Amino acid sequence: MKTEDFDFKLDPAIVPHDPVELRGKTRDGGKMIVLDRSGGKIEHTSVSSICDYFRPGDLLVLNDSYMLLNMLEFKHGDGTAQVSVYGYEPGNICVVGIEAEELLVQAGLVLTSMDNNKLTLHIQEPHPDHTGQLWRAKFEPFDLLVSTLEQHGQRLDKFSLLHTTYWKTAPQAYRSVFARKPGSLQIPSAGLHFSRESLAEATAKGVEIAYITLHVATAGSLMDRKIDEENIEDHKVGSEYYEISEIAAAQPTPPTV
Repeated sequence: MKTEDFDFKLDPAIVPHDPVELRGKTRDGGKMIVLDRSGGKIEHTSVSSICDYFRPGDLLVLNDSYMLLNMLEFKHGDGTAQVSVYGYEPGNICVVGIEAEELLVQAGLVLTSMDNNKLTLHIQEPHPDHTGQLWRAKFEPFDLLVSTLEQHGQRLDKFSLLHTTYWKTAPQAYRSVFARKPGSLQIPSAGLHFSRESLAEATAKGVEIAYITLHVATAGSLMDRKIDEENIEDHKVGSEYYEISEIAAAQPTPPTV
């Protein structure tokens, strides 16, 4: 398939960047398109009616990941820096942006977290695709990164137009009602539209629910959310972190969503 076949004009002003309930609607009030595969019919409705399409015995698979705050403050000597995580690469390499004061950022520089002095950042090299903007770096120990972001992180993002005030006043609006595990760098948005009431209705209808974890937008860099190849099949998609529990894997019914 040719990538250009999917090109279309879209006014950025009509693309929502914040959850539907922050725009005056209920959580399940978002728009939904339903495709009847047997007849090719397309129906426009809202997520509040999703249970009408479930059948007893269906399996609903839900992603329990939620988006992290992505910026921490670091120091080296008398200099300080704001370090924003924009992606992950193999080998625990992180793609980071660094805003520094009185500090020369270069390969080999080691920074220490101002919130947790056990966490350090080791600058590896400029990112080859974004020289001057992003760096490849390692957080050590890597296992401390998520917990430190969760406890002390802020949101600083040049590449996503999120409402900074809402982030501080209504953080739960950016998480699904079943979110349990931090790790995504963008909003796992599909799950946002399920309300507790719609999940209860699905369960009452005989729908089984399985929870998995898929951390969204952690492959490569947040700047690389486009397809440059002429043929879609040539586009390489990086792997993203996921977990499937033994309980979820043992549920054999094919997923509905």
